[in-house]
Amino acid sequence: MAEFQVRGDEGQALLFDLDVAVWGNGYQPDIRLCPHYLPGGAIDYREQTLFEFCYISIPPEYPHVIVPGKNFYYGVDMTVTCSDMAVGVDSDNRNELLAGYGEMTNKYRDVRLRVDKQGVYIATLKHIMLSFEIQSRS
Repeated sequence: MAEFQVRGDEGQALLFDLDVAVWGNGYQPDIRLCPHYLPGGAIDYREQTLFEFCYISIPPEYPHVIVPGKNFYYGVDMTVTCSDMAVGVDSDNRNELLAGYGEMTNKYRDVRLRVDKQGVYIATLKHIMLSFEIQSRS
């Protein structure tokens, strides 16, 4: 969150031109690969979340495996208010679907968010607030 003092009298036309860079490390959730029988008796692995269990009874030489998943997430939502009045919102993400299972080596990402709005406000404006929220990982 960021907050700045501003001055604007009631009835004045105000221009908000905000260009914000947000950066940080993304998130790559682990998944469980569960063995299961294919038609004909072959064994393959099926993706499941860590909260799911492997239900099919497979011989112990084929255990479940926990690996970094193929989904990588980094996203940010920005909300701009001025003296508790809505000004604008923007959001962006750098989510990726990876080709295979493996730890993402570079998790650093950045997004640029922008709110460009002009308006006449029916109040005396005293502060502008930028709120940021990491997007859900689903």
